[in-house]
Amino acid sequence: MRQVSFLTVFLFSNFFLLGSIFSQIVTLPDEFTGPVIIKDIEDLIDPDTSQTVVIDLREHFQLANVLGQIVQFDSNIGKIDLELFDANTAYNKPVTVANFLDLVNGGDYDNTVIHRSPAVLPGAARFIIQGGGYINNQGVGEVLLDPVREVSPIVNEPGISNTPGTIAMAKLGGDPDSATNQWFINAGDNSANLDNQNGGFTVFGRIIGTSGTTVIAIESLIDFPFGSPFDNLPLTGYTIDDFNNSATLLPEHFVTFTTVSTIDIYPTTETPEAVLSFQVSNTNETLLTAKVVGSEIHLDFNPGQTGQAEISLAVFDTHNLSAESTFQVTVTDSGQSDIFGGTDIPDFPGWKSSPWYANYNTSQWPWIFHDEHGWQFVFDGSTAEVIFLFDLGLQEWVFLNESTYRWQFLFSDTPGWVWTFGDNTPDRRFFQRLDDGSLFSIP
Repeated sequence: MRQVSFLTVFLFSNFFLLGSIFSQIVTLPDEFTGPVIIKDIEDLIDPDTSQTVVIDLREHFQLANVLGQIVQFDSNIGKIDLELFDANTAYNKPVTVANFLDLVNGGDYDNTVIHRSPAVLPGAARFIIQGGGYINNQGVGEVLLDPVREVSPIVNEPGISNTPGTIAMAKLGGDPDSATNQWFINAGDNSANLDNQNGGFTVFGRIIGTSGTTVIAIESLIDFPFGSPFDNLPLTGYTIDDFNNSATLLPEHFVTFTTVSTIDIYPTTETPEAVLSFQVSNTNETLLTAKVVGSEIHLDFNPGQTGQAEISLAVFDTHNLSAESTFQVTVTDSGQSDIFGGTDIPDFPGWKSSPWYANYNTSQWPWIFHDEHGWQFVFDGSTAEVIFLFDLGLQEWVFLNESTYRWQFLFSDTPGWVWTFGDNTPDRRFFQRLDDGSLFSIP
C-alpha cells in the first residue's frame, strides 16, 4: 500500500483556553431530525371528480429542524446524512461550507475512505472517525490510497461545540487556519478537548436522522497500525491474523464512501432520489386511483362511481424513520346527472325531450343544451340567472340572462341543485346525461 503524508488532526491532552473563543462556543440542541407531520391532510367531500386532484405533500410533511443543505455519504457500512450549517441555518459557517461543497460537487470525495478511527476499548469514551483525505483506488497488484485534490487552506471558523454527531474540519497542529479537505465526525463528546485546542476546531454541520448508527458501526471496527497517517486504519473483513500474516489488503476491506453528494429533502419527478420518500395506500380502488408523483399525491376518479376511500400517506427518510397521515375521500355525486323525467327522442340515442328537471353537480360543467339552430347553451353553475351561449358556426361567445332570447333557466337552491328550463317551443327541450364527465356536442 502506498502511503501519502497529508493533513491529520493532532490531539493533545494539554490544551490552552482562549477566553474570547470559549465565551462564544454554542452547544447544539439535541433535536429530532426525522420526518414529521406539520399539517394534516383534510378530508375531501365531493371533490371535482372530472379532473385530477393534486395535493402538495411538502405542505404537510417536513424533515424536522433541518434547514441547511443536506449531503449524503453512501458507504459500504451504511448511509450518513449530514446537514451543513449554511446561511439558511442559525450557525452559518460560510467559508468552511463553501470549501466543503466545492469538494463534494467536484466529486473529490467519491470513493474516499475513513483512514483514521481509533477503536473504542471497553469502557473508553468514543472519539472520532476521520475521512476526506484519501481515495480508494485499485492498482495492479496493490491497493492505492491516493490523496484527495489539494485545496488552499481556509480561515478557521470556530464557535460550535464538538459534541456527538457534529462534523468538523481537520487541520495541522499549531496552525488554526490550515484546514483543507480532511474532516472528522465526533462519535463522542470531544468538547472539552477540541472546542479550544489550536484555536478551536470548526464544526460546520451535524449528522441527522439515525446516521449515528453508521458512525458507531464504523468506529466499532478493528483499527490497524499501518504507519502514519494510517496508525488507526479501520478495516472490515480483515482480521488480526490477516494483519500478523501480512495478508493483502483489498479495496473491499476499506470503509469507502462510493458517493458523497448533495441531496434534496423532497423528491421531484426530475430528481426522485431525496432524503424523504412517500408511499400511498388506498382502500377503494374502484372509486379512485392514488399515486405519488414527486412530492405530490394525484387522485384520479373513476367515472360514475360514488363511495368512500381512506388514503394513507407514509413518509420515510433514508434511515427508515417515518410518519403517517390518513384522510378520507367521499364522493356522493358521481358527476353524472340523474334524469327524473323525459322521454327518449327517436334516432337520438341517449337524448331526452323533457320540460322537467335534472340533478346537477355544480363543481363541474357536464351539461350543454342545444336548440335546432346549432346554439350551445352551457350552464356553469355559478349563478342563478346567467348562462353562456356558443355559436357552433360563428365560433363566438354571447351572454344571456333569463329574459333574453328563447331560453329561460329557473334556479332553485335545493339539495342536488335542481333547475328547470323552458322556451317558446315546449316540444324542443333537449338534454343528455354524461357518462364520462366531459362536454359533448349534439349528434
